[in-house]
Amino acid sequence: MPLFAHSDNHVGLQVADLLASTLVLPMAAAAYGAPEGNVHDSFRYQTVRTDHGDALRDLQYRYPGRDGRWRGGIVVSDPGGHRPGSLLFGSPDQKDD
Repeated sequence: MPLFAHSDNHVGLQVADLLASTLVLPMAAAAYGAPEGNVHDSFRYQTVRTDHGDALRDLQYRYPGRDGRWRGGIVVSDPGGHRPGSLLFGSPDQKDD
C-alpha cells in the first residue's frame, strides 16, 4: 500500500531505506551471523562488509555523551553475544564501547 507523506521527506526516507537494505542488513548478517538456512544469508555479504564498512562508518554522525561514551550512528544490540557495534563495519574499535 502506498504511503503518502510530505514530499520533502521522501528522498531522505528512500536513502535511509536504500542504505539499510543494501548495506546494513548484509553487513549485520556477515558480522553477527544469520540463522542457519536463513534466506537473508549469503557468502557475498562479507564482501559487502569489507568493501563498504569503512565508508558507512564514516557516514555516521557520532558524538561523545555526557558519560564519555559515544552516541549516535548505527546502534547494535547484541544481548546474547555482547559483541560491539563496531564489528558491523569490519573490525572492533574503541569508540563503540
